[in-house]
Amino acid sequence: MLIPLEQILVTHNEIRNKDSVENLLLHTNNGIVLSESIVCKDDMCAKIILVPIEKDKYLLHDGHHRVRAIHLSGRTHLDPLEYRFENIPISIYNEINFEAKWVTPFDIYTEVRKKDFLAFKKRVFDIYTYSEKEARAFIYAHADEYKEPRRANTIADVR
Repeated sequence: MLIPLEQILVTHNEIRNKDSVENLLLHTNNGIVLSESIVCKDDMCAKIILVPIEKDKYLLHDGHHRVRAIHLSGRTHLDPLEYRFENIPISIYNEINFEAKWVTPFDIYTEVRKKDFLAFKKRVFDIYTYSEKEARAFIYAHADEYKEPRRANTIADVR
């Protein structure tokens, strides 16, 4: 099934690595579908992950760089070879789960994660090594370091 890009809700306002998008554009501008055989990096070949959130609406869980390149190439949809669905409960995005390394809770409808929150995650796990309670408190006290109000809804809005 072709998925129109306008039906995909993004989880970032900005792209972290614009060079990655430029490299992917070399493929998408030539009309190549970004299948797993094209997008392999560090022994990781992955499809874009979409989470169904309502009828004809999907959350972009993973693949912002690839979807941005597809959009910039002029394509208006994802090809079935490029994505897979994952049934993740929406409530998970607003929870902390140390075992799953999910420590950046946010409301998918009103907030997004900042483009680079890896240093924040490292600090959280450094704290977590000696106190889960303190790590949780740190996450909530420093939420502005990893999330911000939503400005982008679709990939066309992402900068």
